This record gives sequence, C-alpha cells and structure tokens, in this order.
Amino acid sequence: AINNYKGPLKVHCEKEDLMKSPLFDSRYPLTHGLARPSEAELESIKDQVELAWDCSFTGVLHIAHVSIPKSVEYINSVKKNLNEFHNVRIFCEATPHHLFWNNELIDWRREGFLLKVNPPVRSSEEQIGLLRCLIEGKIDYISTDHAPHEREKKLGEPYLSGIPGLQQWPHVHKKLNELGIEKSRIDELVFFNALKLYGLEEYVKRTDNTGDLNIQDYSYLLPKNVQIN
Repeated sequence: AINNYKGPLKVHCEKEDLMKSPLFDSRYPLTHGLARPSEAELESIKDQVELAWDCSFTGVLHIAHVSIPKSVEYINSVKKNLNEFHNVRIFCEATPHHLFWNNELIDWRREGFLLKVNPPVRSSEEQIGLLRCLIEGKIDYISTDHAPHEREKKLGEPYLSGIPGLQQWPHVHKKLNELGIEKSRIDELVFFNALKLYGLEEYVKRTDNTGDLNIQDYSYLLPKNVQIN
C-alpha cells in the first residue's frame, strides 16, 4: 500500500491511448466527442482498478464524473465482487450536464463549444442510461464540476473544456424531485454522501442555503435550450 493511505484518491478517467485526437476539428464542435470516445473512459477506469489492486491500495478510489452507463455498471460490479478485486473500495459521481444533457443539444456551429466538457456530453441513449443508473442508486453522488470559463475563451483557441455548474444547482434539486427521488435520497446525492467519502462530516455543517440565491448568474454562457428546468 502507498504509505498506508486510507483516504480518497480522485481520478479523471480517459485513456490517452484510446483518444482519437485527429478527429477533432475546431470548425465542428461535435467532433470533440468523437476525439474522446466513451471506450477511453471505461478502459481507463478498469486500468485504475487494476492499479489499485496491484499496489494493495487501502484508500477509496473515487471515479470522477462518469458519463456512460457502462462505467457505472463496471464500478458497481467491483463493489459487488470485493474479494475478486482484493477489497478495492470504489465510488463514483456524475455531473448535472452528463445526467441531463446530450450531444443532440450541441450546436453544429461554433456556439456548440459552449457545451465542450471533458469527458464529453454523450449520446441521448447514454445520457438516459446514466440517469437511470442514478435513479437505481448506482451513482454515489452528484457534483457540479464547476468551471466558469469566460465566453471568449470557450469560443476561441484553445476552446477550453468545462462549464459553470453552480447556477444549475437549484434546478438539479427540482429535477431530481420531479423524477420521484425521495428528499432524503436527494440530500445524500447532493451533500451527505460526498461529506462521508471525504471524511468531512464533522467539519462541514449544512445551512439553510439562502446564499444559493445569490450565486452569480452565468446564464449568458449557455444557450437557453440547455438550461436544467
């Protein structure tokens, strides 16, 4: 084990060997997804589990912002077969943009780069499947992956990846409620599970969240058709 470390190790999983960088064309935003295919994510996750196994990792392997159902199903198979995976402890989280948006929302013109994220937003089939995984309790928590880049830096070289997520947070609560997820489960998904994973329960206290009403509005950045309503 690495110095007997027992805390969380967070990894962004996309395997470079499976990237298809030549497919990216700055004239066409959709090509970002072609250059970073879903198999690059899944195979990277498998590599991380194997590495944790090989080095007898005693902490918690945290897979950040999963974007496809196959990743979630593999992670849950590891959870269910701990003996096979030498007691590797593994958790995952998903973002609102991967749960609620898909590549059909990406404008084929340059404006489409406003939705350029890593890993990319996926097909509608994969997005719906990911949301189903959340509803079925297979995803541990939700995080914004907040990246408030300026519009100019999204739409010009180097076409930065990442979108602001904090202003969507109240809408995420509403959407989860509309999906029939119980309030206690929503609280776990958006707050308590993350605290447990990072061992922060005694340090972070929940408030009435009135400050959320004053979150800076980044709605200028995203087209109206991709807001979480």
